[in-house]
Amino acid sequence: MSNILTIENLNVTYRTLAGRRHVLQDVSLSLASGQIRAIVGESGCGKSTLVNTIISLLPDNAEIESGSIMIDGRETVGLTGERLRKMRLEKLGVVFQDPFSALDPSYTIEKQILESIRISRKVSMKDVEMEIRELLRSCGLRNPEEILKKYPHELSGGQQQRIMIAMALLNKPSLLIADEPTTALDVTVQKEILRLLKSLAKKNDLAVLFVTHSLDVAAEIADRIAVFYGGRVVEEGRVEEIFSFPLHPYTQALLKTIPSIEYGKNERKLMPIEGELFSFLNEEEGCCFAPRCPYASERCFKESPKYRESHGHGFACMLEEVL
Repeated sequence: MSNILTIENLNVTYRTLAGRRHVLQDVSLSLASGQIRAIVGESGCGKSTLVNTIISLLPDNAEIESGSIMIDGRETVGLTGERLRKMRLEKLGVVFQDPFSALDPSYTIEKQILESIRISRKVSMKDVEMEIRELLRSCGLRNPEEILKKYPHELSGGQQQRIMIAMALLNKPSLLIADEPTTALDVTVQKEILRLLKSLAKKNDLAVLFVTHSLDVAAEIADRIAVFYGGRVVEEGRVEEIFSFPLHPYTQALLKTIPSIEYGKNERKLMPIEGELFSFLNEEEGCCFAPRCPYASERCFKESPKYRESHGHGFACMLEEVL
């Protein structure tokens, strides 16, 4: 399998009234065709900044200080104008968290899909009618003819999200970025969307970057998980490694926050992560998780841990044994 997405030593800063603040630090990730990689972390850990950096939608006060982002073998850092537009149309598909806000309430679904096609291709609308119906069916919408005539408010949340997935796949992208696409959905619909994304990745040999704050959601869909904290990848590995043998204290803490009906009164109880969430406004030396880490030593507050990897399972912690 060839890598569709390769990120190497990515560093992104924001200009604030208090000065420059590092929001992404030395982020390195790779994603192959047909693979699903989940990015997991609490709100404010840098997940959205990573997505916006990949799709070149950073705000004006943000800057890529260093690093590389390769999409399907092409460097995208520094792309502007027509070259950036072409890359987005040909290589990228994006599904956002709230489908209703992403759809225009004043247009039918058919008009919105046709407009997307007009922007990206010079084809007869008659030529794409069958393609649109088949794409909607492949995304689990059984009556595409009826769906196309409706407005967004006439559809359920699950139907809206399936429409957004279909629109993201219109140009047969190499990389699909799903930015918390199930957060606004109920549990039953969430599972359906996860199954759909997994099926589409396998069927179309599609690379999927799935962003979520929930480890248990990531486990249902991903092949590998990258755990984010303080703008860094603190642990990365296969799903079974992350759950069975977590190496970073933050990953261990996240696992303890997952509720389960299997835990009886004599089993492990639900445990919140103590302390205040990391803030990018307070740049200090040392490990970003040290103020909340039960294993932190004096050294942890003075030195930043180096990322270590063994047999594809990596973590950034100075402790040799944290289990």
